[in-house]
Amino acid sequence: MNRYILQDVTIYLFTLKYKERIKDFKLYKACFLGHMELAKLMILKGADDWNWALEGACQGGHRDLAEWVILKGADNWNIGLYGACVEGHRDLAELMIQKGANDLNGGLREACQEGHQDLAELMIQKGADGWNGGLWEACSGGHRDLTEWIIKKGANDWNIGLYGACEGGHRDLAELMIQKGANDLNGGLWGACRGGHRDLAEFMIQKGANKANCHESEHCHSL
Repeated sequence: MNRYILQDVTIYLFTLKYKERIKDFKLYKACFLGHMELAKLMILKGADDWNWALEGACQGGHRDLAEWVILKGADNWNIGLYGACVEGHRDLAELMIQKGANDLNGGLREACQEGHQDLAELMIQKGADGWNGGLWEACSGGHRDLTEWIIKKGANDWNIGLYGACEGGHRDLAELMIQKGANDLNGGLWGACRGGHRDLAEFMIQKGANKANCHESEHCHSL
């Protein structure tokens, strides 16, 4: 299941606002899945969070639904941009930019996290310059080609890349960041522990990290 759906379900299942927002969540999900009739039904039942619905339509790649939700009142172009970038829908990313989306670095990060180089390139063409944020996400997502590409574009914060690689569990990228000059091994250890990657935690300790800093995850308590 898409990570954003999982996040949204978690948020609304474990807050008091869940019952109040269930109709809006169903509207979002209908838009994500491309079910126009179900979306209309949810509106009849009282759903009216147009921007959340816009995010769902853009994530799902449903341009007709995105345009319909905009007519209903959606106007948060950045949230639509994030949705389009995370799932790799260039046409909808371009539509959101045409409408006024301006958080291009946010779009760049989402594209890098999910490995969509074409969308990362689009964000840069439109003015994004958050190379290191993109590096972090590319390393976290385990996308070596994209990592090397964004380094060529100007990313040079090896420590943030190391943290992303360790949190995501990607040893090859952690090694690459160290080769490039990353020296915050304790940060890498913390990331590995937070992500639950014992092998990477041990690797960071072998490289010189202080295992006393590994306190974030039960996976590392026995180190």
